[in-house]
Formats: sequence, C-alpha cells, structure tokens
Amino acid sequence: MKKIIFTLLVLFGAIAQVSADDTWTVAGAPASLFGSEWAPTDTNNDMTDTDEDGIYTWEKKNVSIAASTNIEFKVATNHSWDNPSYPGGNYQATISNAGNYDITITFNSSSHEVNFTATAIIGTVKLAGSFNDWSGTQDYIELSKVNDTNVYTCDIDTWTADNVEFKLIANDLWMGYTDVTSIDAPDGWVVDSGEYHNFKLKHSTTNYKSYTITATWDPNKDANQKWDIKIEGKEVKINTVKLAGSFNSWSGTTDYITLSKVGDTNSYTCDVDWSNQTDFKLIANDLWMGYDDVTSITAPDGWVVKDSYGNFQLKGRSFTHYLSYTITATWTPNKYANQGWAISIVGKEAQPYTTNTVTYVDGNGWENVYAYIYPNTDYVAWHGTDITSTKSTTTIGGNSYNVYTFNYNVYEGGTAPTNIIFNDGGSTQSPDYELVAGKQYRYGLPAGKYVLVGSNNTIFPSGWTAENSTQELTDNGDGTYSYTLSNIDLNANDLFEFKVVDIANSVLVYYPSADNVSYKVYDKATYDFDIAFNPTTPSVDITGKRHVAIDAAGFTSFSSAHYLDWSTVENAAPYMATLTGEAGNKKALLSKVTATNAGQGALIKGTPNAIAKPVIASVTNTFVGNLFVATDGTAISGSTDGSYNYVYSAAPNPGFYKLTSNLAEGKVKANGAYLHTTEPLAEEATSRVSWIFDDEVTGINQIENTQPATVKNTVVYNLNGQRVMNPAKGLYIVNGKKVIIK
Repeated sequence: MKKIIFTLLVLFGAIAQVSADDTWTVAGAPASLFGSEWAPTDTNNDMTDTDEDGIYTWEKKNVSIAASTNIEFKVATNHSWDNPSYPGGNYQATISNAGNYDITITFNSSSHEVNFTATAIIGTVKLAGSFNDWSGTQDYIELSKVNDTNVYTCDIDTWTADNVEFKLIANDLWMGYTDVTSIDAPDGWVVDSGEYHNFKLKHSTTNYKSYTITATWDPNKDANQKWDIKIEGKEVKINTVKLAGSFNSWSGTTDYITLSKVGDTNSYTCDVDWSNQTDFKLIANDLWMGYDDVTSITAPDGWVVKDSYGNFQLKGRSFTHYLSYTITATWTPNKYANQGWAISIVGKEAQPYTTNTVTYVDGNGWENVYAYIYPNTDYVAWHGTDITSTKSTTTIGGNSYNVYTFNYNVYEGGTAPTNIIFNDGGSTQSPDYELVAGKQYRYGLPAGKYVLVGSNNTIFPSGWTAENSTQELTDNGDGTYSYTLSNIDLNANDLFEFKVVDIANSVLVYYPSADNVSYKVYDKATYDFDIAFNPTTPSVDITGKRHVAIDAAGFTSFSSAHYLDWSTVENAAPYMATLTGEAGNKKALLSKVTATNAGQGALIKGTPNAIAKPVIASVTNTFVGNLFVATDGTAISGSTDGSYNYVYSAAPNPGFYKLTSNLAEGKVKANGAYLHTTEPLAEEATSRVSWIFDDEVTGINQIENTQPATVKNTVVYNLNGQRVMNPAKGLYIVNGKKVIIK
C-alpha cells in the first residue's frame, strides 16, 4: 500500500512532507540495549507498523540492564541523520534498578510523538522476616507464580510465634507495609510494625494455624512498586470443642461438656451418662452446629435423629439399651471451624441385652405362627412367642406367601439362644433350625422349585432377586430341568450372567454356587437361549440360537461373528460360492454346507419369510475358495476390471447383481455378504448372474429325443457352463437347476 500523508509541521517555517514508504529507525545508546550506538543505518532497529495505523513499534524482550542505566535515543528517518529525526532533543530515560526488562518504543508517524516503556520482568518473589533472621538468601519462603499471570502465592504452616514480622522481596528489592498498594486481610490480622515498617501478622488473634499469602503485581518499570498483598487463613486453629443442650439449659458458657483432643489428631472426645433422651449441639471456637451442619453422623440405626429445632436428639436407654456413651467429633481441617465435622456416637455402658431379627416364610397356610427359641432366658414356654401380628407378604416363584418377623434378645453374660422352631400354636411345627441372626427361614414351600436370576433385566426381569422371579424351570421328568428364553434382542458384544436358584425351603440355594454362568453374543440380533439344569450333578448349561430372517423369495445374504451349526435347521441351509464354466461364461456354483464360520459370508436358502435358528457352537466348515465376503455395514466398492462385486437382491428376480458403482455406507447390510470374483460372471436377461445350486438335481423321464419339447426354446448348459444347442442324454443345467435328460 502506498499512501502519501501530509503533516503540517511548523519547524522554522518549513513544510515537511512524510511518505508512508518512509523507514523509521531507533538510534541511540547504550549499545547493550540497541546493539549499536547512534547508528541510524542499523536495520536491526527498524520500527514496524503491524496494524498499519501509523504507529510504529520497536521492542526488545528480557533485556538485562544494570542499575542507574541512562538511555537516550532518537527516531531517524530513512536511515540518515540528514532527514528529520524525533524528538527534537534526545529522548532520555533512566532505569534505576538492575534487572531484566521488556523495552518498548513507539513512534506516531503523523504527530511524531515518541514514547518509551520499560516493564520489569519479575524473577523471584519471596518472603523474609523474623522466621528466618531476615535473610534474603537462605531459608526464605518463595512464592510460586500462578500460571501465566502476575499473581504469586504461597502456603505457610510454620508460623507459630505470636507475632511474625516479614517483608516482600521481588527481584531482591525489599518491600514493607508502606511500600505496597493495598493489604487485604481480616481486621486486626496484619499491622505496621513501626520503625522498619514490616508486615506484622498477629498469629495469636487469627484462630488459624496456616495461611495463604498472595502477592499481585501491576506490571510497571519497577519490580518493587504496585504490589497488592492478600492474606487468608488456610487451616483454622481449633481452640475449644464442647457440647451444650437440654442437659445444661443450652448454655455455651457454663456447665457445658468439653471434648478432649485425642493425641496429635483432629479428633475430640467425651463420655456422657445421658440415660434419658437428650438434645444437644456441637460448639467449636464458639460456633454452634446442629444436625444438618455436620458432614456425617455415625451411630446405630435410630439412635440419633434431628429434632424440630435442628438439634441432635439422642434417644434414651429404652431405645438404645445403653446407659452411657462416648461421643467423638472428628474435624477435617479447613478454613472454617464450623465445617468439616463428623460425629460418632457409640454405646459405652450397655443395657443387659441386644435384639436380633429373623424372618419366616410360611408355605403351610397356618392361621397362627409362633417362634420358639432355646435355650432362652426370657422363660417363654412352648409354643413360644406369637408373631402372627407381624405378617406381611412376599412373592416367590410367582406365588404369594406370608412372611413373619421375629425379634429376640441376647443378654449380656447369659447363654445365647442357638436353635429356633416355628409352629402353628398346635401340633404342627417346622424342623429344628440353627438360629442365625438376620436369616430368612422357609417351610412348606414346594420342593425343587428352580427359577432364573441374572444381570440383564431385559432377559431376567427380576434381576438377581430370586423371590420375585417368574422364570421357573420346567421339570423334564427325568431329573433334569429346562427353560427357554425366546426372542431376546441383544447388541453386539452384550454379556449377561445368571444363576439357577432353588427357592423351595429355608434358604436359597444357588447354582453354580460360586461363579455365575456368563454368556456373550457378538452380533446385534435376536436370539433364543435353551437353559438346561441338572440338580444331581449339579450343572447349568446354556445353548444359544441366532435368528436369521429369510426373505419372501426364500434367500438372504448372511455373515456372523459366531460359529453356527446349521445341521439341525430344517427350514434353511447355508451355501458357499465358487465358479464353474469356461472363461467368458462363468457361473456361480453354490454348494451346501452344514456350518458357517465366524466372519464367513454365505447365501442362506430356505422357506420364504421363515426364521432360521442355527445353533451357536464350536463347529467349523472346511470349505475352500468361498467367494462370499462378509459385510459389516461399511461401503462396498463398485466393480472394476479384475475385481467384480455382486450384491444380493430379491428383485426383479432373487440373485446376485453386479455392482457398477460404490454402494455407500448405510445402504450395505450388516451381517450380510456379497460375491467377489476376479472374473466376470455370465448375466441373464435380467442382469442377474447365473447361479447353480449343486444339490438341486431333477430327473426328466419324458424326454426321449435329442431336442425334446420340454427344453425347446430354453437355454441349456453343460456342467462346464457351455451352451448346448442339441443336448443328448446326460446331466445339464436348465433354468439354474441340474437336469438329467433321459
């Protein structure tokens, strides 16, 4: 861009003309800054106008400059002192403090205004003071730079003296209380020490044991100017921890309970002998905390609740069965004394018993149910305790049963009960069971009732809850059981786990007893699964069947990530492809197999619109030279010379048709197959390639002459794929089928 800018300058009455093509160069001293002294021809000092706004800039980064350095310079025009230079006198600046600086000189080509900026580069920022004998070279505290900012910070947890004095040091320049721009700290924390104007942190009044100090610099020429200091408490110092509540009329100053610090930890503890219900709050550093103010409460179920005022409410001995307690408050150190507390309450002096619970599922239809335990110290005689009123219901194996709950006491120092018998209050009773707290007992349920449970709720609606399972195995009458999971839609690589469960009586029995049965599918498809169970062995087996849909024409192209056994499938069979016939008249010869390998393409021929269900099994076929290629939904290339691809279509006639252009992703069938050859195949009038099924042989007994009426005007081929005009006796291909002419 060329543009002439005329600036009227009244200099000795002359009018100077300035061109946009002029070059502006900084020339001056010292050479340590400019690389030369007063050299307008030094092109290294040419100024640039990157924004094309007429403001030219010269910059030098990270320059080391000695203390009290004087800098003088001018901006010369077109590398010569013969042309105007600016300003009229030399521009002069002084760097007072030694250090590294970023230097910037700007020149306005219109107004000829010259500006000089020196910005100090901060090397180190540290603290020194009474904590390290005021040494700036050892045992000082260094502040870390916060990312790419002018903020420096440090954490301090070693200042335990009452009053700590310190100064801030940047690039070895010391700064005290009166040298910084601002000080941000809670009232009374930091004061001026007086004569030497140090910062004085009054540690004894802060209630903190550690601090975060942040120094923020407003960049300028001097490293010891324009600093802002901020001091925050990092970890509060806990002075007192106590309880106040209904036991002392809620006084935080008299008759409260003090919690004692546990060693060198953040836990505080006390013992209380509250035999009756008591409401209370926790107090730390005179800050009160209720039920919702603590991080967690650990206590036996129901012991501690929140009252209507948000206090802790500890239930009395009639509920807890304890006469005294140990209360522990554990603090996670942070900035606030009333945050991060966890409360634990444990019984110290116990009542003489504890209560355990068992449940009983009745399969007998008893009107009344009693539980009798022995030995017992409650002296409850036979028939035991009536638990009829505790009745609820549950579903097991699709049937509804009554469930009863029994609570019993185990007394401290006494003989614990070891056995339990359930009965109807008359002459009918259960077996004598070992008493186990928390156990569910069952009696009278149908024997040998097996159900399925598992990890996939689509397959096993009850999940792992055997009591809710409706998938009951069928008794085969020979001591084995079976169940079929039908029409299960799964994604590729889905894995599920399951067990068979005997839900008959007393306790659930799982098969297998340890590991689950696992099964993984590799295709996104619909499946059937036959589950066989032998409780005598015991063993659990699963057989998968993959659904394969046959189209209305009776075919489908197919591939799978599974090895599939088709030998027992009656409505369909797979075929592999090879070529037959002479060059120029090649046909697809389709050979029937009884298994398909994982990743192997095939054509499936079967009953139109049927669903074939081959078995997932470790079987393989050894067919050699199969020309079918499995598809996964990605694009298929169009045919080219020496590489021919044929895709299956049911229309206009079922068969394979040459792919003349690429078949895009989204139009390619996943788990399908296409035919790939290196030789072109003969095509019929419909453009369908000729194919031959080697298992289709038809005898035609009524043909007696060399050109029978049955095949007149019909194209006939021999087994080499050559057209025969006058077929004699023998085996030929007619309309895609093998025909014997007699």
